[in-house]
Amino acid sequence: AFLLLTSSHCRRANVYYVKEPDGTGCPTNTTCHELAFYTNQSDLYFTNDTIIYFLEGTHVLEENELVIIRETSNLTLQGIGNMEEGSHETVMESPSVVSCANNVGGILILNGSG
Repeated sequence: AFLLLTSSHCRRANVYYVKEPDGTGCPTNTTCHELAFYTNQSDLYFTNDTIIYFLEGTHVLEENELVIIRETSNLTLQGIGNMEEGSHETVMESPSVVSCANNVGGILILNGSG
């Protein structure tokens, strides 16, 4: 399953897209990069009033790639695509997955509110 963090407010949000390495399908005229791009500058992108859409595929955090989300509100991380049947008839799987390649990278949320 895919993690969805959200808090709704009536504000205009910053919108960013995450694609697979060498992936295509980025919406026209949008900010769209691989996850590694955002990890190097997480303080600029994982901010208040932001929506980050993950396009279909597996988004891997490699060694030493860490997303740090600090004291944010109204931040949404959302996978795009249709849920698919999983390994069991009662299981549905997201077409967008964030995976850590080893135990030295990941996503850290500090003092989150929302």
